[in-house]
Amino acid sequence: MLRSEDADFPFFEKEIITFAVSKSCLTLNQRLMYKMMFKVGPKKVGFGQQRKCYVARPFYAPRLTDRDILRSVVKNYAGVTQGEVFSVCDAVANEFRNHLFLGHPVRMMGLGTFRVSWNSKSHARRGDVTQEDISHARILFTPEPELLNELREEMEFVEEGISDTQSSDEDGE
Repeated sequence: MLRSEDADFPFFEKEIITFAVSKSCLTLNQRLMYKMMFKVGPKKVGFGQQRKCYVARPFYAPRLTDRDILRSVVKNYAGVTQGEVFSVCDAVANEFRNHLFLGHPVRMMGLGTFRVSWNSKSHARRGDVTQEDISHARILFTPEPELLNELREEMEFVEEGISDTQSSDEDGE
């Protein structure tokens, strides 16, 4: 396991590796769709009865791959070839992984910061803590404040299957 004192490079605990992602000049339809789900709540409303209600849950469009996004970049930006875009993206992904697994938080400007974390058993003495005590390794993502602001304040939420001119009141609900 690589520790900071064993590394052959200067390790800065607070260093964040940053990759720039420019904002698209395209105007995107800033709408997220949701679907209505029937839910039985945990609270009781009467003797032997549970609370029943409807909640909005995200409706996910088909999953995009990195290749789908790269093809879109090639299509929408003149002067770059598919080979160039794919090569640069592969290089960025490799560097991203390398720095992340060396313990650096990695910031993607316009998106957020990725960092490695894990759980560990606690011990009363420092010498009792070993690598075997580490479990549930994961990668955490903290979005940029601007991205969250855009989601929370500028995004429109539309029910799945409801058009612009049709409202849920017209459905007889």
